[in-house]
Amino acid sequence: AADGILCIGTSLAVHSAYRLAKRALDKGTEVAILNVGETRIESEGLDSSTGLVTKIESPIGDTLAEVVKSYTAAAEK
Repeated sequence: AADGILCIGTSLAVHSAYRLAKRALDKGTEVAILNVGETRIESEGLDSSTGLVTKIESPIGDTLAEVVKSYTAAAEK
């Protein structure tokens, strides 16, 4: 089982993507979302009701580049 899932660049409007995120939440697994705009998880109120959702509202390219830099720097220490 995964410790969490990361949803990047998706509104989770398509049932297959939404179903994966919803199943994770139902099992108590954390869900991190990197997306610009509201997702289906948010519109259904699941982000605030579970306490398991982290949302980063930011452009994907810039944000992922910064994440990679941070992890690379940490790994080199």
